[in-house]
Amino acid sequence: MLAAPAGIAREDSPRVVSFRTNVPPPTFATMEEKRIHQSQLRDLLERRQDGRPVEFSIEYCKRSTGELVRYQRAVLTSWHSRGSTLNVLPVGETAPRKIRRCLVTRVNGMKIYF
Repeated sequence: MLAAPAGIAREDSPRVVSFRTNVPPPTFATMEEKRIHQSQLRDLLERRQDGRPVEFSIEYCKRSTGELVRYQRAVLTSWHSRGSTLNVLPVGETAPRKIRRCLVTRVNGMKIYF
């Protein structure tokens, strides 16, 4: 008896292989992720609630190594040099981190674009 092609079971085979043909292909809308323009970054990070800064998550690329660094919980302490750098204080640390705005890749899970 001839062997069945890959993915197709013979009628007398105890194993049944099925293909999902009625599943629609992914659309662009389902693959699209939320994004925010870098000009809106300041408004998002400077939010306050009851006079206290609101926590956010941030991811940026280290200039020296290219490594992606992520802080799940942080607050903005200040902006410097006409808005090109920002100081971010990760929760649980005592010293803020200086981050260049152009190196920020994500905030609150939203991708930053220029």
